[in-house]
Amino acid sequence: MPRDKLLNTYSERIRHFDEALRLQTRRINLLSLARFVVLVSIIWFLVLGIKTNAFLFYILSALMLVLFLYLVGIFNRHKGERELLRQLLLLNEKELACLKHDFHDLPDGSEHADTSHPWSHDLDLFGKGSLFQYLNRSSTLKGSAMLAALLTSEPGTAETILHRQKIISDLKDRIDFRQHFTASGELIKEKEGDHKDISHWLDTCTYISKYRWLFYLALGVSLLSVFIVIWGIFDPSRFLILLYLFVLNLTVLSPFFMRTQKYQEVISRKHELLEGYARLLRQIAHTTFKHPELQKISRKAREGTRQVVILSKLLQMFDQRLSMLLGVILNGLFLFDFTMLYLLERWKRKNREDIM
Repeated sequence: MPRDKLLNTYSERIRHFDEALRLQTRRINLLSLARFVVLVSIIWFLVLGIKTNAFLFYILSALMLVLFLYLVGIFNRHKGERELLRQLLLLNEKELACLKHDFHDLPDGSEHADTSHPWSHDLDLFGKGSLFQYLNRSSTLKGSAMLAALLTSEPGTAETILHRQKIISDLKDRIDFRQHFTASGELIKEKEGDHKDISHWLDTCTYISKYRWLFYLALGVSLLSVFIVIWGIFDPSRFLILLYLFVLNLTVLSPFFMRTQKYQEVISRKHELLEGYARLLRQIAHTTFKHPELQKISRKAREGTRQVVILSKLLQMFDQRLSMLLGVILNGLFLFDFTMLYLLERWKRKNREDIM
């Protein structure tokens, strides 16, 4: 694409995303105001219900609570969309600057430099003003490493070069896909050790793999707890049985507590990272490509999306035990740790070979 056309394209996209960002900010401000009004209404109807002892006000307060939770969900979704728009705006501003040869503030890939490499150091592939700094559009650590590997390895044959060119040809006019993919990647808050932690977690097994009967014990205890709660509604004296069961469950769990804690320390709070990867996979899965290699990747991404989302949800649930009060309640009633460890280990057995 000619330089002038690129300048016009990026300038137009900057105007578009700037306007969309302003509009999204106004929506978020209105939603914040609406949430506040609904929250006040909840309290107001509750106070009126207590004062007048009118059941109608309690119903209205409950309805307002449902509306408040609904607005919270909408608010969070719009906040996510605003962050994506902000990244898209920054991305186009960056591209416009690069066209004017102002790219020296971008990541220069110095961490990939290898003075022992036969030719990469002489060609200034990495560092300030390097080819890597000019070419790099990766937004994940893995992507950056893959680009560095491509730059420092010979393609092998002319067919390999032609093959890559055909793939790039399929992507070159997909500016919306490319920019949304890059912007979504920028929203992933990766840390240097994240991939190592996930790999280590995938390669290790926990005690639940050896003592699977603990999972069936947890299922039985969960059913028993639910039964006692229902029984206690009709006969409150039966809740005493639940207290005994609560103490017994925590006693059974205590020998395994430290091992569970160490297991979670490795993978804790990775669900946000995995949700970010799932968003990237979803974009690939929902894009119709022409090149067979990209079509193959798209098909693989469809299944990958589903499995990564499942793992993300499991880890999000497992992280609930980090809340001391909630963790004690869940384990005291349902032996929650045993159930979650079993589900996570089952996921690993199924997907260990494909996830990384």
